[in-house]
Amino acid sequence: MKTWKLIVLITALLVIVILGAVGGRWYADNRKPNFSGKADLFIRPQMTVSEVLEQIPDSIVLNHRSLSGVVRKNLTDSDLKPGHYLVEKNKPSIYVVRMLKNGWQSPVNLVLSGTMRLKGRIARKISNQMMLDSAAVADALNDSVLLAGYGFTPSDVFSLIMPDTYQVYWTASMKDILDKQKAAYDAFWTAENVAKAEAQGLTPKEVSIVASIVKCESNYAPEYPSIAGVYLNRLHLGMRLQADPTVAFCYGYTLNRILFRHLEFDSP
Repeated sequence: MKTWKLIVLITALLVIVILGAVGGRWYADNRKPNFSGKADLFIRPQMTVSEVLEQIPDSIVLNHRSLSGVVRKNLTDSDLKPGHYLVEKNKPSIYVVRMLKNGWQSPVNLVLSGTMRLKGRIARKISNQMMLDSAAVADALNDSVLLAGYGFTPSDVFSLIMPDTYQVYWTASMKDILDKQKAAYDAFWTAENVAKAEAQGLTPKEVSIVASIVKCESNYAPEYPSIAGVYLNRLHLGMRLQADPTVAFCYGYTLNRILFRHLEFDSP
């Protein structure tokens, strides 16, 4: 009788231990916070699970065994979807699997600022922040059919680019980005602002051109009104602008210094 009771007791203890171990492992993988900080994951086509794990700094992982085990058990290379994903603080290991399997992307900030006078420079600026390559961006900026849908051409597309910070998905297409630009462009050119441009005898696109010339002349914002006034007066009088930026444009911004001989070039 005592032997039977001992067997039952030992069996019960073993069951409790096993259940505790299984439950503990399940809790560690599915509920227990496993990250002490955040990490950005950028997944490109054809990446492997191992390459994704390498993007998570060891310093923020509390239980490496849990993370590696859960990810390798539940995620295959074919499950990965391109995009930018954010590993958040205090999330469990299983969250990484669910996030990547379901394509729960986090948007990125696309910053358009600084010098944007050349398509090549714009292409590099965008491709450095997105999954897009610079060739795809440049092709879009020269696509007459695509740009016509926004009311622009390859020659005046610079006026469509509105300096700002935009939240977009890292995998966004160039059309997605141009849609954002058009929305920002339309938001700026209200009836009131269009009327202000017309009062100066300018179209919205022409305002963008004058603004770009003013910006090239000086980086000191308080000087902008007086510089703009000079060029507006010349336009109203039918004069040539005689601006260094127009000469620089004609030379494709390849000049380090503009000399008198460069002014002989036929330009506005």
